[in-house]
Amino acid sequence: MIERVLAGRYKIVAPIGEGGMSRVWRAQDQNTGKSVAVKVLRDEYREDETFVRRFEREALAASKMTHPNIANLLDVGMEEDGTRYLVIEYVPGKTLKQFIQESGSIRPETAAQIIMRVLAAVQHAHQNGVIHRDIKPQNILIDREGTVKVADFGIAHLANSQTMNQDTETVMGSVYYFSPEQAKGAVVDEKSDIYSVGAVFYEMLTGRVPFTGDTPVAIAMKHLQELPVPPSEINGAVSAAMDFVVLHAMEKRPRNRYASAADMLQEVRLALEHPDTILAARAEADRRAREARAQEKRKQRALRRVRWMRRALVSVFAALLFAVIALAGYTVTAQILQSRRQTVEVPNVIGLKNDIGINALLEVELEIIPQYAEYPLVPDGYIADQSIAPGTFARRGDKITIMICQSKYDLSAPNVVGMSVSQAQKTIIGLNIAVGNLTFETNPATPDTVIGQTPSAGTPIKRGDKIDLIVSGGRVTMPDLVGMTQQEAEQKVVAYRLAISDTPSVATNDPAMVGKVVRQMPAAYMSVRPNSTVVVEIGIPGDVLLEEVITLDLTALQPGQTVTVCLVDENGEEARMFSRTLEEPIEELDIRVYSQTPRAAPYVVYFDDERRFTGTVIFKP
Repeated sequence: MIERVLAGRYKIVAPIGEGGMSRVWRAQDQNTGKSVAVKVLRDEYREDETFVRRFEREALAASKMTHPNIANLLDVGMEEDGTRYLVIEYVPGKTLKQFIQESGSIRPETAAQIIMRVLAAVQHAHQNGVIHRDIKPQNILIDREGTVKVADFGIAHLANSQTMNQDTETVMGSVYYFSPEQAKGAVVDEKSDIYSVGAVFYEMLTGRVPFTGDTPVAIAMKHLQELPVPPSEINGAVSAAMDFVVLHAMEKRPRNRYASAADMLQEVRLALEHPDTILAARAEADRRAREARAQEKRKQRALRRVRWMRRALVSVFAALLFAVIALAGYTVTAQILQSRRQTVEVPNVIGLKNDIGINALLEVELEIIPQYAEYPLVPDGYIADQSIAPGTFARRGDKITIMICQSKYDLSAPNVVGMSVSQAQKTIIGLNIAVGNLTFETNPATPDTVIGQTPSAGTPIKRGDKIDLIVSGGRVTMPDLVGMTQQEAEQKVVAYRLAISDTPSVATNDPAMVGKVVRQMPAAYMSVRPNSTVVVEIGIPGDVLLEEVITLDLTALQPGQTVTVCLVDENGEEARMFSRTLEEPIEELDIRVYSQTPRAAPYVVYFDDERRFTGTVIFKP
């Protein structure tokens, strides 16, 4: 394939990698001089309808998406000899898997920033009806500037199809990250991708995958049956709030996971910026619940062993004693039966009215110790918990403590306006009141300061009620991006703690604005919250513009240097039409330039900031 040219345009330069059904090559687009990735279906699968459909499905899925965190599809084609190929954006850099292998665990702050960009890409795919089904670090690319790209939609399905996990050739590479429903071969949906993102996040935070095993089947069974060790137990730098996000995304049942990638992204940001938020409390509650379930399972297993041993011993002793001395056997058996008559099975009184539950415990002759406390989700006078687990055995006369919900009493909402978010949350939780919704608003007050609350201070409330907080998100003045290239605009908004969410194209008849920001939303100099998203419209040639091509000799230009082309207008002023920093040596490069009128236009070429040569391009009508 080396040196082969596809579609008369894409010259194959070097191999990048290969997968189960295709090989990926780095190629040069001879029209633009840019490097691209070309994914070619293996020769042995050209006539196989299954693989051809899958290849076409990948093209269809990729064509639905354009996002800064997705390796975008540029072209699709098939040669006369049957060679099928996809042309994809080339991302020079490393896979996330390579980063993890080189550095082990990644700092939680960095890992959170990476996973938020992955979630933004996954949310975009889901909004366009595409389920990736193979999210893993090998399919997440990070270029030299730190841009994160999700790639390889080779086994993606459209969300409105019956998406079954039947791609057995992908199991070996993906079994560490796929969801329990994929392990069972069941129908998958958007929440399967969320589980996989959680597994990737887990590996970034800990430096190891959630589950390991000797075979793919052993690993798949752990996805179905076992709980992952919380990341904070492996890496002490991981907060309880971050623990909660990872384990919530990796819930066994899809309905218990995040409703969408956007919801998970929001909680990752909350855990990153406010690790002491209610997420930490929820994480602690989840931990206690997991420990309680595990302890109950151990208790039940021990009980089953005791029951089995008791039955076995009774049978053995009875047989031996009956065979040796019938009278002695009768005596021992009588004693055992008498002992069993002293043992009772503890009834389940949780959820019963206290008098009914007490009567049930008295019937089995247990001594009752009542305690009273508040339980927001339990009606007054009902039993919320019991000290001996239901279904276990106790001796008659044993003590059992039951927790009865007592009447709630009124409180007044505390005044938390002016406090930091963490101080306000500690104050509210300390009164056994819940923290409700956190709403961030643009405000000149110090970021993360409470500027409002509902209900207001002094309002009568009950334990368990919620207080919603309005928090200052700070204020950033929107920079003026018009006239910048897309790359310049992205660098500018990052410096202002903002992010570009979309870059639609718009036709322009101003030659100086082709390839540059024509409009932006929000407008320049508006006050916005930090981390707000910006939409910029990038100019493309309109119908009125005349187009010509300048071929540049770049043999003297070294990698790392920048070539800039400026066109001189009718007033003698230079307008920058093109600028690019070379990543690898290029002998020639074709540059497209534009004019509104037919004319002979002088142009100037700069290497870095040094004027190297000039020329004239003729724009013909």
